[in-house]
Amino acid sequence: LFSQKKFLVKGQILCADSTSPASFAYVINNTTHVGVIADMNGSFQLVATESDSILLKMLGYENYNIRVSKLRNENDSVKAYKKFYLKISKIIF
Repeated sequence: LFSQKKFLVKGQILCADSTSPASFAYVINNTTHVGVIADMNGSFQLVATESDSILLKMLGYENYNIRVSKLRNENDSVKAYKKFYLKISKIIF
């Protein structure tokens, strides 16, 4: 069994409608099911491998999935700091 190199994925989640921070949004590694909660500035850090995908989730907003392989390397052990924008989900009554 080969183990894959692990990266620290860092990012900031923002609301697309206002570019304000998506405070306390959920950030979940879809492969390991391990997650963290973004801080009040929408910033987060999560460990993942190149083949993992990450789910960003917040009540009232559309879920956002991204593959770790699509993120730029900041250095040999960190995936790039990137801003992620969540869109408001359509509410149907």
